[in-house]
Amino acid sequence: MRRSIQNFVGNEVSKRLKLLQTVMAITFHPSATAERLAEEQADDIWTCFRFFLSAVGIVLAIEAIFSLAFDTDFSDLIHHSFPVFVALTGGVAVYALLTLLFTRGVSLRVTVQSALLVGGAALIVMITLIFGLLAADFTMNFESVRSSSCAHRTIMCLLSGNIQYDYELIGSGGTIETQGWSYGPILIVILLTTLYYTHVLSTFLKRRMRVARWRTYVASFISVLVLSPAYLLLLNTIYWALYGSV
Repeated sequence: MRRSIQNFVGNEVSKRLKLLQTVMAITFHPSATAERLAEEQADDIWTCFRFFLSAVGIVLAIEAIFSLAFDTDFSDLIHHSFPVFVALTGGVAVYALLTLLFTRGVSLRVTVQSALLVGGAALIVMITLIFGLLAADFTMNFESVRSSSCAHRTIMCLLSGNIQYDYELIGSGGTIETQGWSYGPILIVILLTTLYYTHVLSTFLKRRMRVARWRTYVASFISVLVLSPAYLLLLNTIYWALYGSV
């Protein structure tokens, strides 16, 4: 029994290490990684989809640990799933837009594969950095966080000093909460990771299908503009249905 447990744990650790190695390869060596995948021809959509699901699993684990440590509300997971939906369906949207841009040689399979791989890597890096900043912020102000009077202990409410309503923009309050300095850096992290991994995706599509970078930039930008409002509306509807007004 003990050996079986050890083998299971060892296999799971090995899988996570391999996943992180792939994330690092995609992040820091996108050209070489794209060329290797093209040569191997083993990166079918299901393999890429499993990679994406594994990335989402790590993201959920990070959020669960943070929620337990700082007693934040489970409803946060609803809105934090926003980038997951965008990354998951972004490949199809980018392919459709590349087609509308009369891009030659573009393949739905390769576009979706690339989007799943790059999207999964982007999720892990972005969420790790964001929750690293949140953890530092809330640890430095632990007593203030624990004593906050937020009715629903959402991260956004805690960051704003208990004057943030649902998931609207953060305002400026005069309460005793001292946490919240991480909000600005988090916005910068979101912007920079989005820009960087859009560039990584353009590298993948350029190496694998000779798609001009500007076409990927335009297609990615438009897809985010189209998908974001739709998913925000969907998630806000789910949030209100489950939790109502804060």
